[in-house]
Amino acid sequence: MKISVAMIVRDEEENLRRCLDSVQSFADEIVIVDTGSIDKTVEIAREYTDKIFFHKWNNDFSEARNVSISHATGDWLFLIDADEEVDQEAQEQIHEFLEQIPDDVNTVTMTVVNYVDPEHRVFDMVQNTRMFRNGTVHYVNKIHNQPVYKEKVFYFNGKLYHYGYIWTPELREKKYQRTATLLKEQLKEDMTPKLRHYYQLQLYKTELIGNRIADSYELGKTIFEDLKNETSENIPGIAYEYWVLFGFQSIDNDDYDTALQCFTNALEAEPKCTDGYLGMAMYDLRVGNTASGIENVKKFFKLYPTMIKNIKDYSFTVTSPKYLDIMNIIASMLYAKMGQTKKAIDYINKVNFDGLLKTELKSFIHYYLKTLTKEIPEKSAGRILEVLEPYTEGLNISPLEYRLQKSKFQYNTKRKKIAIICGAGGDMFIRPIFVELNKKHVCRLLIPQSKEDIKRIMAWADIVWLEWANDLSAACSNEEKHEGQKYIVRAHSYEILTGLIGHVNWKNIDKAIFVADHALETARRMVEIPDAVIIHNGLQNAEKFIPKQRGDGFNIAFDGNLNFKKNPELLLQIMNKLVNIDTRYKFYWAGSYDDVRTMLYMEHMIAEMGLQDNFQFEPWQDDVNAWLEDKDYYISPSILETYGMSIVEAMAKGIKPVIHNFYGAKEYYPEEYLFNTVDEAVEMITNDEYNSEAYIEFAKTKSFAKQVQQINDVIDNL
Repeated sequence: MKISVAMIVRDEEENLRRCLDSVQSFADEIVIVDTGSIDKTVEIAREYTDKIFFHKWNNDFSEARNVSISHATGDWLFLIDADEEVDQEAQEQIHEFLEQIPDDVNTVTMTVVNYVDPEHRVFDMVQNTRMFRNGTVHYVNKIHNQPVYKEKVFYFNGKLYHYGYIWTPELREKKYQRTATLLKEQLKEDMTPKLRHYYQLQLYKTELIGNRIADSYELGKTIFEDLKNETSENIPGIAYEYWVLFGFQSIDNDDYDTALQCFTNALEAEPKCTDGYLGMAMYDLRVGNTASGIENVKKFFKLYPTMIKNIKDYSFTVTSPKYLDIMNIIASMLYAKMGQTKKAIDYINKVNFDGLLKTELKSFIHYYLKTLTKEIPEKSAGRILEVLEPYTEGLNISPLEYRLQKSKFQYNTKRKKIAIICGAGGDMFIRPIFVELNKKHVCRLLIPQSKEDIKRIMAWADIVWLEWANDLSAACSNEEKHEGQKYIVRAHSYEILTGLIGHVNWKNIDKAIFVADHALETARRMVEIPDAVIIHNGLQNAEKFIPKQRGDGFNIAFDGNLNFKKNPELLLQIMNKLVNIDTRYKFYWAGSYDDVRTMLYMEHMIAEMGLQDNFQFEPWQDDVNAWLEDKDYYISPSILETYGMSIVEAMAKGIKPVIHNFYGAKEYYPEEYLFNTVDEAVEMITNDEYNSEAYIEFAKTKSFAKQVQQINDVIDNL
């Protein structure tokens, strides 16, 4: 008896040797059809066989597969891909298995283990037809090609390991583009209802794999409606995978009725497959059916060992092995809600938090923390958090830690405890930072109502952060530290200009943060500041400011409160000169007046200069991105700014900045964006120099993420 291994390959130099090494011991003949390799694939293949053939790639997998079969001369065909490997035990058994097989058996299936992580710990499994008597099989369809084979079918208890789903982002996108394109072409052809459903379901999976989440969800909804009224004989086995996956998506979109129907369909189709019980347990967790959820957990783990040994019983990919860590964390949450703390902790300890699904696990941990904070008794919540905390990086555990402290539960977090103290009305700049710091530390933001509030939070904290170098910070800076405690002060320009910075006991401060170089320079003229760092403010919610290429125009923008510091006199002179050049220039201001004097002055001078048609005042804008959309220039006439974040917002949209050279401007902005005189400002607006790409790139360097990282570096090094 002779076995022919038949393959189609293209640019598989990274995989081919591993594959061929695994078939060499049992293959009497190796047939390789190359469809256009430009790497060393053919060179490697020649080390194993001289039966190498070349076939032009015509976007048709079946065509190429049938060519490989046509060159095989063995009694049996063994079909394998270059990114696969035959298990060692299977290599030793294949020849004997085929020699003893009954004469009326023409087709053999085996288990394929699809690894999806580089460590080969995360996988799903599927039964696949791979061995055929020569002359009894051919392939059809361009993509996800299907063998048309002759009965009778036997199962071979050996494994193929498939590594083709271990993708880099670039490879994932490349395979998505190829597969999605071929599937859409395939769906244009005439086919049976069952085959059409099959390819629609494959396209749904491809959209998911390609991270086209919104597109996959819309397609999933269409398929859900299509299958509702379909007869069972027209529903392919792969529908089971769809029901589970779309059930997950429906939960993500808070469509629990659809999720329940999907998981019910899956369990009705295959009650011994555990994927459906995973889905049901997830559904029960989200809707609060704790007892039912635990029953589904028990069914999952009871059936799982038997199912893994009997993949041959299923006509679809079984995904439970891939999602085992998800099931363990779901089980932990359900047992925690049931009050069974030990079991909850046992299931946490079974989870591999550093595996391929760590992103998905992070969302479950986030949900778990909310559950522990709101639903679980303090003692149980504390015991569980002790085990869970090492895996909460990037998540906020502060509300739970605060709850535990209030309950007198002796919980000692491994994170640094940071108390941020800020006066009423002064928290607008620190709140976004507070949110980000909570992803790494345990933080509390206090706007104190009494001295007792301050003493209590300072006694709790490892680090005391004093926002603004004002009298409140001065009082706190005189408090005695406990062992190992550190104090940080973050100073803005206001405290420097008013002299409040001199009230702080700087000898008791371990680190000062200033938001601009010139602010620190000025402060050091007034007081001795021993250890300071400059951390510029970054652009928050940068993704909201949609960039585009722009050019010359006539619409000039400014947003913010108007007061003497904003230098309205300079703005009026610039606008007057522009309007004398071209009356189409128009100034748009969104904000409000800070004082009556500025309002009276502006209204009077606009009328006196005849600029009423060229000034448009509007209220504060909730959507600054939309308001800036039709603006061509952003002007900042200020006599002093700490950084001018509204300027950066405009630049993020590709708008040309025109910035008065205020004290400290050169440390933050390139000189070509600055002006000293009215004539220079007018020249900047009227000349042909406009480079949206440069403005956008500059804005990217002023990221909020960079600011937070610099702050975390300061905290880590205290």
